[in-house]
Amino acid sequence: MFKDVLKLCIIFLLLFVIWGCGTMSKSEEKLSVPQKVSMEMPKALKKVNKKVKKEKSLGFTELKEDVAYLEELRIDIEVTLLFINQVVDEIDERCKKISLNTVCTIPEDELFFIFDKKLSDRYVVLTHEKAEYMIDEELTFGEIKFIKYGNSSKYQYHMTIDTSSDDEKSSETIEWSRDENNILSFYVEESPLLKSEINILYSNEASEKHMVVDDFYLDKRDNSSDDFYFNLLKKSDLNETYTLTARSQSINAEQEKSSFDSKGELSNSGGFLYFNGFFSGEKFKEYETFDKDGNLLTLKYCYEDLDCDMEDEDSWF
Repeated sequence: MFKDVLKLCIIFLLLFVIWGCGTMSKSEEKLSVPQKVSMEMPKALKKVNKKVKKEKSLGFTELKEDVAYLEELRIDIEVTLLFINQVVDEIDERCKKISLNTVCTIPEDELFFIFDKKLSDRYVVLTHEKAEYMIDEELTFGEIKFIKYGNSSKYQYHMTIDTSSDDEKSSETIEWSRDENNILSFYVEESPLLKSEINILYSNEASEKHMVVDDFYLDKRDNSSDDFYFNLLKKSDLNETYTLTARSQSINAEQEKSSFDSKGELSNSGGFLYFNGFFSGEKFKEYETFDKDGNLLTLKYCYEDLDCDMEDEDSWF
């Protein structure tokens, strides 16, 4: 009797192992590429507000211009990811047998896809512009380098796409976790005329979403430059509350500096922003409040040459 029970247990165990192995092979990891590298911006930073321009809010105007530029760069990166998604299965097939932490290189022009009507429609939705490619046009990639890391790493995947042209070197890099909740994207471009770098760190947790941006641009012809740092946190509350800090600095061709610092809180019930900076040789401070749609409610300000005390908001205009 005991032998019969033991025999049944062994058969059951063998069946379990065979079934388990079959299940593992069926659930073999499939490579996917994130299609988003940043979070949705607060309404106040996206909305075109004529009243703000009329009031000549230097800080808010500068912050919106920086965010608009960030959005352009973000779209460029996500267009590349949209295109990479068309060949991700082939990348997976070529690189899946490469060991961990080892570069898998796919040479230039070996991967291609057809820019069809469906892809064109997605391009328009993403960029809000007419596609610059022809329907049924064949598009190829520069050299692609792919690395897979172990589960203990913050990011399980790394991909660098060479986007260089004849007169400039450029590349887009993205690192991401398997669940796509942690994403680091990096773009670099350099030519005899300019140098540009942007780094976007994005995380998506249950309690909050977080994005940090570092952006630098240098015009080599006159040594003018722009430097932008942006830190945005979105809480998972009913009001969709955003907190932000931002810094930007510009140096023009005459090597004159201007700088803007911002901090505040915005939500679907309203918000506020503080600004202070240095522009055209003059220091200034501003405080603004907004309604739930991002419309300006109040604006208070003090400039260095005005009859007000920058440390006393009650004296501000």
